[in-house]
Amino acid sequence: MLTSYQTLDFSNPVVAACTSLSDSSSAHHQNCFKEAWRCPPINTPWTTPNPSSKDCSSKKADEIKPPKAAMNVIEPEDDLNSLINNECKLVLCGYYYGNLSWVSASHLLKQCKVGTFLVRDSEHGSYLYTLSVQTRKGPTSCRIEYVDGRFRLDSSKDLSHKMPLFDCVPYLIDYYVQMSRCSVHRISKSFSPVWLDMDEENTMDVPVQIYKPLYKQVRNLQHMCRVSIVKSIKDNNSSKTTFRTSEEPSALLSRTMREEPQYKNLPNIVKDFLIQYPYSQ
Repeated sequence: MLTSYQTLDFSNPVVAACTSLSDSSSAHHQNCFKEAWRCPPINTPWTTPNPSSKDCSSKKADEIKPPKAAMNVIEPEDDLNSLINNECKLVLCGYYYGNLSWVSASHLLKQCKVGTFLVRDSEHGSYLYTLSVQTRKGPTSCRIEYVDGRFRLDSSKDLSHKMPLFDCVPYLIDYYVQMSRCSVHRISKSFSPVWLDMDEENTMDVPVQIYKPLYKQVRNLQHMCRVSIVKSIKDNNSSKTTFRTSEEPSALLSRTMREEPQYKNLPNIVKDFLIQYPYSQ
């Protein structure tokens, strides 16, 4: 289940308390911080806990377990490399429109066929990108989350942990295009995601259909040939394996060019060019 809009969660009392304060009310901010932490008087001696106290002696050292991490931590260098890699792939894809507003995206898509899509920068400060797509009820947009160095479509909170993660946005797009075109998923309502509009009711019947990118400009011949070859390789591979067990795109292309006779003798420069963008859109 996907959502076009993300509602704010005020279930955490700490968050709710902080967001309820006015930005211009410095007195309230000061009081909030004073209540949260008080510095002891300078002349007050620091006391050391008694080693024989009940809290320390109630458990042996080897029985004390460290708290679980609240979230996965990604190294800053890995995070930067992930973002750079994604940006390079977006530049090549042709359907990334950069700083395009929701209004402009809707204007571009409103005359297009159902399933036509584009990717743009998100207008929400907490997200990097947004997928805008034409549905049978008109254009809609779904934010793309960036989580621990990977990307996923925004979804209802209870399903976010089930959403597949991808190392770049074009890989995410390829996945949902393949899913939309797969007849097995098209006939299985229990397995097909739908668009969910948080501002309207009875919108559960709008399935996620992503078929054709709306290119920003005409793609050059080299890129069009690359996409066609990659699509042919993936179509051939999909007939041998199931949708859910498909390989990561770069790994699939590398294996195919290593094992399949028609690709073995390709010059290395051509192989590198194909692997540079291993997606069919």
